[in-house]
Amino acid sequence: MRPSIPTLLLLSALSSCQQPVSTGLYTPVASGASRAEREAENEEASVRGAIEGLIAADNNGNADLVAGFYADDAILLPPEGPALSGRAVIRNHYVGLFSKSTLTLTTRSDETLVFGDTAIDRGVVTGTLQPRDGAPVPLNDQYLMVLRRDSAGRWKVFRLMWGPAAPDRLPG
Repeated sequence: MRPSIPTLLLLSALSSCQQPVSTGLYTPVASGASRAEREAENEEASVRGAIEGLIAADNNGNADLVAGFYADDAILLPPEGPALSGRAVIRNHYVGLFSKSTLTLTTRSDETLVFGDTAIDRGVVTGTLQPRDGAPVPLNDQYLMVLRRDSAGRWKVFRLMWGPAAPDRLPG
């Protein structure tokens, strides 16, 4: 599968700033791996851990917990509707969402790239949005997420966009 033009442009811009710590697609590092390879694997695992934490917070239905995974100046780009700018606005979005529905989500990261204190993760989220007064809505989305490391060393969502996944991108 070839990367999309926006993905290539984003990667090109980031690569001109600093060489990546990662080779891209996650592959387990052999026990005889170099220190740099072990560090790259640890960085990728740390990014994926932050994403898994965000998904767990979504499933928990706690807007404050979800908002804690976003940078102060984060921008959320939902497939429908305007961009949501700033942690407080994103939190309020989740308050509204969780007041009307619950989420049951899983994620699969297909690619994680780390460039110093910036990371890009591309993957698929599947699950269900269950409105409090309606039938469940299946979710099968692909996403592109940019994360930044904060001053405490934690990965925070800086930009997040998603949309329906093509049938060949669905799990299974």
